Amino acid sequence: MATNNFAVDRQIGEGRSFGMMMYKGRLPDRREVAIRRASPRRKGDFLRELAILSPLRHDHIVRLLGCCVAAATTTSSAEDEDCLLVYEYIDNGTLYDHLHGSDGASSLAIHDEKHGAVVATSLVASVLPNMEAGDLMKELDRGPGLKPTPRQLKATEVVARTAVRCVHSQGKERPPMTEVVANLQEALDLLSLDE
Repeated sequence: MATNNFAVDRQIGEGRSFGMMMYKGRLPDRREVAIRRASPRRKGDFLRELAILSPLRHDHIVRLLGCCVAAATTTSSAEDEDCLLVYEYIDNGTLYDHLHGSDGASSLAIHDEKHGAVVATSLVASVLPNMEAGDLMKELDRGPGLKPTPRQLKATEVVARTAVRCVHSQGKERPPMTEVVANLQEALDLLSLDE
């Protein structure tokens, strides 16, 4: 089996959403994968995540390769089914580490016209204070180009507010994925009105 029967030494973390355990595995074709295992009582959450992630294809999003719902043992009932999501494995740390910094993480240098280069330990540490203060304009690229329309600014604000909530240090304060998707759809709808 890809995870050696979900051996402890194959655990690579606990998913921050739905409390699913994450395991590193290897498929018969030698590809390394990350496998999220949901408990049977989380089957509804599992199915919602599957519905959201399956159609997504983007260079900056880890690809969902497949899923499986199987009996945990040969004598199991439907309530004991294992729910598995199989992702491509990326061996360069977690999104949380990249956003919040971790031991050994490189510093982030951001150019500030007033102060020159500002060094921060993480993207969140450098951007969050302005976002929380409602000063989104300081974070927008002021390079040459077209001036943003009011709808583009509103869409950016919707995305920024969502992002601030998504990186909250307390998991309970983060929005559910359905709300994130709805907010991003709202931003896309605003942008499409300018076309």
